[in-house]
Amino acid sequence: TLDATGTPALATKATIEDEPTQPATEAALPPDAPSEQATDFAPASETPAPVSTGLPTADATLPTDMPTLDATPKHDRATPTRPITEVAPPTPPATEAARPTAKPVHEPSPTPSDLPTLRAHIINTPTPASAHTSATEAPCQPRDDWRPYTAQTDDTLLGIALAADIDLISLREANCMSETRGIVAGDLVLVPGAIDRAVQLSPGLLSADQLAQPIGCESDNARISSPAPGAELSGIFAIAGIVDLPTGGSYSIAVKPAWPERYFDVVRAESPPADQRLGLVNTEVFGAGDHLLRLALRDADGAMIEASVCVLPVRFLAP
Repeated sequence: TLDATGTPALATKATIEDEPTQPATEAALPPDAPSEQATDFAPASETPAPVSTGLPTADATLPTDMPTLDATPKHDRATPTRPITEVAPPTPPATEAARPTAKPVHEPSPTPSDLPTLRAHIINTPTPASAHTSATEAPCQPRDDWRPYTAQTDDTLLGIALAADIDLISLREANCMSETRGIVAGDLVLVPGAIDRAVQLSPGLLSADQLAQPIGCESDNARISSPAPGAELSGIFAIAGIVDLPTGGSYSIAVKPAWPERYFDVVRAESPPADQRLGLVNTEVFGAGDHLLRLALRDADGAMIEASVCVLPVRFLAP
């Protein structure tokens, strides 16, 4: 067919999939230029025989270096797909692991059973047999039927006991004193009767040979290991040793000054200590001078077992 300018027109049949065919419109093409889009669609049966005009037709094979005309609308043309190369995600640089943030921990208040038990380490002093008390007994109460005595300079607790004619342990218990308690001038001491002055003890001295020689101490059931014979002592000191008590028995520790010729118990106990500390003695209770320390076992009736006696001579220094 010829257009208005006498130029042959390319007859193509445009087929668009899944879209309705729209009527072709006639449009003028510029001279000497082939048309990229058909302007007149004719039914296939009415297509005239091609006319040889010397010009290329739509069915002519175009040179390989020329672009191929395509009647498919641009919006339906397949877009060339670029090959997709899967790229591994970049490996993040190694970093130090984040430390967990400390969070306050709310702990329940400890119950009495959770609380730690406080333990105080003290010298294990045997409790005198006469001073054993139970948890249900009332605390110590000084004797209210005894009279007070005011201690004077150079007085000792033993001197007051001698003046009041009672033993040392009974005097301490009546005044709620510990076994190591001493006195100073001005202290009030309860006594069973009126006394004018405490007995003044003279510091007796032993010879060097007497101080170095223990007496007895041959039994394995009762032996003093400390202090050593002839030791010079001042203030409160511990007596250490071993005791093997008879059934129902006890042991006692007594001190004897040079005068009077008698021993005064300072410790009475019914069970042996776990750490071999048999008792404590305060030199101020007796005053300065040479003294004898005696350890003895007693049977169930309280009688002394002579074979168990161990005596050490020592020297008490003035405070």
